[in-house]
Amino acid sequence: MRVPVTIQRSVIGLLWCLVLSSPLAWSANYYVATTGDDSNAGTQAAPWKTFAKAAQVAGAGDTVYFRAGVYPGYVQLAKSGNAANPITFQAYAGETAIIDGSGRTTNIADPWQASDALIHVSGDYVTIRGLEIRNAATFGIYVNGDYVVVDQVHAHHGYFAGVYFYMVSYGRVSNSVLHDFYDYGMGGIGGGGNADCLGSSASNTPTQVYGYHLFKNNHLYNCSDDGIDTWTSQFNTIEGNVVHHAGYSNASNGGSNSMNEPIGNGNGFKLGTGGNNIVRNNVAYDNLATGFDDNSGSGTLLLNNTAFNTNVTFALYTAGNTAKNNLGVGGSPLLGGNPVQAANSWNLNITNPQFVSTDPASPNFLRLSMGSPAIDVGVDVGLPFNGTAPDLGAFEFAPVVDVAPGPPSNLQAK
Repeated sequence: MRVPVTIQRSVIGLLWCLVLSSPLAWSANYYVATTGDDSNAGTQAAPWKTFAKAAQVAGAGDTVYFRAGVYPGYVQLAKSGNAANPITFQAYAGETAIIDGSGRTTNIADPWQASDALIHVSGDYVTIRGLEIRNAATFGIYVNGDYVVVDQVHAHHGYFAGVYFYMVSYGRVSNSVLHDFYDYGMGGIGGGGNADCLGSSASNTPTQVYGYHLFKNNHLYNCSDDGIDTWTSQFNTIEGNVVHHAGYSNASNGGSNSMNEPIGNGNGFKLGTGGNNIVRNNVAYDNLATGFDDNSGSGTLLLNNTAFNTNVTFALYTAGNTAKNNLGVGGSPLLGGNPVQAANSWNLNITNPQFVSTDPASPNFLRLSMGSPAIDVGVDVGLPFNGTAPDLGAFEFAPVVDVAPGPPSNLQAK
């Protein structure tokens, strides 16, 4: 049957509308290399040279691959992707791409400006994956866009926080290593009390809810304030992270106490005045002040976490929080808020859970040994477990694996 021309044109017009409106309609792969040129086409054969050029061109659905090398930072990612087509900036497979901020000096008169962040993400649906980020004048990555993903990133040595979300929601930081962030305060006079490894905020006086972030399977250490601080953001999920030596960052410019040391808060997990977080299967050890601190927030669930070798293991001094199946060793809980609690080590009088190893370099660090009194004594909180009941702490008991020790960055809760 012959279709009338008018119908043919209508169908073709409809198809074009569908193509142009489809979130899968257009996408491209671009490349950046130290040998490139920003006048190039950005292809693998003719790559660009700078991060700034990639940020200017890449749009929804595009992926920018960075070849091995060192690139200057202080770039704003202002464009937005969408739910089906984020804009992605990532290291080329098997290669180390470094975004370096050594070329800019911190403005110590006003040191905490987003404009001085090594990477400033103001667009929505942006992904940063596999990059090394170092020597930031302020923040490593500062985010004020929604649905931003930071994955497999190694960020270290900066003046303020490693990764920070401000007045935004639905961010994710996963499988990343963040360490050695320290701030000297206004005028460069001591301090250390603002540089978290990973933080989020809805501002100091929030008028609406921001949060819903996911912080999962990260290794965080040597930050002068806290490991993770959710401050006034709410409804975050914090899962499978390892935090240690919060409050102990090396202060090359001197500290501000009589011992010339940094005086940040030193909490492994500072759970925010906003509260309402889910905190599960995390490990905090060797932090200056506390392992887990509710920071006057309520409505938070702490499930199957381990705090080790910290003065205060769990600081729950605000009403309305819940703690179950947590394991605190080498310190004491502070429970002034009378939390809803069940089957925590302090409830069961377990002071020696018989860890296989207390050496952070061991793959069996803080794992329970066979016969531990912390095995099968928890309550079902909806997390996977072996045996007749959940174990206490971040790790379910498993037979010891006799392998060579790995670095602390391999530590991840399960």
